[in-house]
Formats: sequence, C-alpha cells, structure tokens
Amino acid sequence: MRDGYIEKSYAPEQEDMEKIRRFTRKDFSEEELYVFGLILCSNDIDRDFEKFSVSALEGLAKLFIGKTGIRDHSMRSSDQTARIFDAWVEAVPGKKTADGENLFVLRAKAYMVRNDENASLITDIDAGIKKEVSVRHKNRDAYGAERICDAVRSKKGRQGEAYMRFEFTDIDGKPFEPENIISYELSSEVGAACDGLRINFISEDFPKELVSAKAFIGEKLVFNGFCDNQKTVRSELGLRCFVFARSSAALLVDNEAPPCEYNCPSAKQLWYSNARELGFECGLPELYSKNSYIISKGTSRFGVINDFVLAAGGTPVYVTPENVMKAYKPGKDLKRLEDYKLVSLTRIINRSEVISDIDYKINASDAYSYHFKSDYAHGRGIVRKRLCNLSAIPTWQREFTAKEKIIKSLEEYICVEAVISGECEIGLFDRVQTAFGDEKEEFFVSEIVRSKSKNGEKTVLLMKKKIDGEIVNYVAQ
Repeated sequence: MRDGYIEKSYAPEQEDMEKIRRFTRKDFSEEELYVFGLILCSNDIDRDFEKFSVSALEGLAKLFIGKTGIRDHSMRSSDQTARIFDAWVEAVPGKKTADGENLFVLRAKAYMVRNDENASLITDIDAGIKKEVSVRHKNRDAYGAERICDAVRSKKGRQGEAYMRFEFTDIDGKPFEPENIISYELSSEVGAACDGLRINFISEDFPKELVSAKAFIGEKLVFNGFCDNQKTVRSELGLRCFVFARSSAALLVDNEAPPCEYNCPSAKQLWYSNARELGFECGLPELYSKNSYIISKGTSRFGVINDFVLAAGGTPVYVTPENVMKAYKPGKDLKRLEDYKLVSLTRIINRSEVISDIDYKINASDAYSYHFKSDYAHGRGIVRKRLCNLSAIPTWQREFTAKEKIIKSLEEYICVEAVISGECEIGLFDRVQTAFGDEKEEFFVSEIVRSKSKNGEKTVLLMKKKIDGEIVNYVAQ
C-alpha cells in the first residue's frame, strides 16, 4: 500500500512529549528530538486494486502506535530510524476515493533522535528528497484480518450474514482451506455447461497442486468442480495465489461423445449413455423423440444431452453442485429488482448480433433452398443472413437448428444489466420485471456474476428478453 508521505517537521507540544516518553528510556528535551507528521495510507484503491475499509484504518491506527520506521524495506534493526507515537484516522473534506467513497487517511506522528547518524536523513526529509512512505502488512495480522472479513463476507438476501467459504483438495488428497482471501468471482450462465470460479488469496506456505474446489455460502454448497489453472507469485506481501476452477460439468464438456445415431431416444437414455459413468445423477424431465437423433463427431457429452432436451423440451440443461443433471424451468413469480440495493441498471440494444435469415440445404450438392426468416428483424431494418449445410442430420434436427440460430440471436437484441450491492436471491432463468420510464418489460436471467473484493460485494445480473421473432419458413430456389 503506497500512497503515504512525510509531512513537515514541527516543534512538539507537551502532549506530544508525554506520548513520546512512553517509548524512551530517558527524558529527551524537545531540542534533542526531530518530530514530524506523516500520512501512512488511506481508504483509496492502490496499484494492486486493493483498499482498506475505514474500520480497518481505525484498527491500524491503534496497531501502528509504537511501530518503527525502516529504510528501503530492510528488516535489520540497524535500519530502524523512527518510531510512531501517535496515529488517528481523519476525513479529507471534499475528496473522494477512486470508487466514489469519502476519502479517509491514516495520519501519524513520529520522532527521531537528532544525532550524527540521523543528520543526513533529517536533512533529506527537510529538503523534500525523502518523503514517500509505504506500509507493509500481512492479512493474517489483526488489522489485516478485518480486511479479509470485509472481502469474504456475503449477505444471504436480508436474512442475516453468511460467509462464502472455499475448500480445495490437493494432488495428495489433502484438504486445503485458504483463509486470507483477497477476492473471488463466481459466474454462472444459462446455456454454458460450467460455472467458473476465480479466487485470489495470500498463502504463508507454497500451496501444492490443487485438484478440486468447493464453495459454500453458510452450509449451502454453491460450487463443486475442478481446478484448471493455478498461479503463485512471490512478492513482498508473501505468496499471492490465483486459482481458476470449472464446475463438475467440465467432465461432460471435456469428454467427446462417440458419433452415432439413436433411434427414438429419451433424455434419460442419453444421460445413461453419456453421463452416468462419469458420476452424474439424472434429474431430467421425461422427454422422448419419435425420430432418430444423430450425434456428429466432435460433440461433447454435455452437448448430446443439452441439445436434445432443448429441442424436445424448450429449455437448456444444467448440472447442480450435487452433480444432478436438470433442465431449467422458468420462474413462476416475477422477481423485483426494487427488493434489493440496486447500484445501476443498464438497458442494452445490440443490433449487431441479430440474424434475420437462415438459408440451409439438406443435401451437400444442392443449393441453399430451405429458408427461415424473421419478419420481426426485417421490420426493424436488420438484414443479416447465414448459410448452413445441415445435410448430415435428420429433418427435425435441421429445422430446430436453423430456427434456434435466429431465436438465440434475438435474445441478444435487448438486454438489461443490473448491478446489485451484496447478494441477492435471484437465480438463473428467473423472470424479472424492469421498467425504463413508464414501460415495464419482462426478462429472464441469463447470467449471474457474484464477486467480492476490497471494494465490496456485488451481484451482476445479465437479463435477456424473449422476443417473438415472427419466424416463417419456406422453400425456394
């Protein structure tokens, strides 16, 4: 944390001398001491995108009293040059931090002995040559602990506080639970097989290779998966570690299904053939097809099940933290953003993603004679055509695949992003009502990102609108 500096020296008052005498072994006169003020740190964001809370600064003020100042980050006692005898937190009127909070600084007073050894340093300080101050901390210390608590605490709606806790298993099968959390981000998206977890933490010891990860809010398991990427950086703060993990559905994504043709399959049959042996349970709806279902080369096991359920049932598949495969169900009740602390609400119109026409062929040697057209897109002046060769799949799969491309593109047309302070109880595929002006619109939640850093906790919801694309199909050369 490097935003501190030395202020001017001054003649100490009687109160200052009394505080100094708590640390000296003899009574020094005012002339024998060099006394100066300094700013140690603030609640502003530093170069590592971290910050102290005001309460953490107040805790630091108590802990810094009696601490010594050193030169050039040296840990040798011979390089101790000054001692802090007073510290307090002070607001800076009219100034804000980079993230919009009122600015507070941790001020301190320190003294040095005027002797030949310190004369050169005192001269440099008075000349403004030596003025920068940085503070070093470990998150395990008492004052850092408050920072950590601020970083990992989350609220479960308005029903009291809970904590997001993380558990890892290393390559030897031993548990590892990081305590000094700097930040985390847990993201989930409709249609994406895996949730993603990113976590940064400080570790005293070099962590072994981490294999699996779990995350809990209170006692509730909210993430269960595998570590994909692990980085450890050694710095003056200690060992800073980063881990990226994907949820357990990664097994279904990373393993390819053998190309084949199913005759009148069910969702449960596809689960049995592609997911059961990998340890997943079936919670899928009873869905069947009266036609054949062709699996092309390069299709993942998740894709086999998800594409079928989406075509037959209308909603995509997801995997719970308990390894149960389910299909999304639209929420019964409309959720209200007004029930939460809404930071911002952004309405997005994205015309660049909308597809107006799909032309496809059913034989490789034929022309693109089969067409789907969105009158809705054309009515808004959007003309964007895609050509598809769908000759390798059955008729019902062709029609679904072609039409779905237009439907999915229209979901990108009008979106809303809501940033909520803290945690919220809105889930994926929930129906949410928002209003811009007097007009109320209904959206479904497509993506949720829950994150926590020194700047606080927030939940970002990306919501999409179901649009009637007025899609027609026809055959023409």
